[in-house]
Amino acid sequence: VVGVCSGRNAELVRGLGADDVVDYTLHDDLAAHLAARFAAAPFHAVIDTLGIQALYLGCPRYLLPGGVYSSVGIKPPSFSVPHFLAAVWQMKLNEWWPVSRWLLGAGRRWRGVSMMAPTLADRERVVAMLGRGEVRVVRDSLWPFDDAVAAYAKLAARHARGKVLVKVDAAVGDDEC
Repeated sequence: VVGVCSGRNAELVRGLGADDVVDYTLHDDLAAHLAARFAAAPFHAVIDTLGIQALYLGCPRYLLPGGVYSSVGIKPPSFSVPHFLAAVWQMKLNEWWPVSRWLLGAGRRWRGVSMMAPTLADRERVVAMLGRGEVRVVRDSLWPFDDAVAAYAKLAARHARGKVLVKVDAAVGDDEC
């Protein structure tokens, strides 16, 4: 397992189970760095939690044929309607033509997390993993509902080190969030 994060989060990511960490702030072209470093031992799967299209397009150099590139979607350059529509269109292109290099596909299967259809059994497995402590949720901060705008500002700054939570019900204990 290789995690990609900033250097300040390297120990956190290792603590979550990564065997190795790549500091993305040290590389102008992350896809080229991953290709140079991992071409000899390519990955079976890539999980992209930001939605960086350049990483998907470069993945044939570091993802095995038959491997799956799973993404949260496509990160739009801004939160505008045209950029959102372009991102949705790109996700559909990635889904429809993943292996057609001649149609500008990446040559690897792309799966958008939002396009998956988890079954009840899938969800039960995830809950069981959480119960056994196999999955750890990292909490950055907990905000009262009245400070939801400030919590969103923290998210928008893209420097959270885990989940930013907003507590809607003040009667719920902080340890229950």
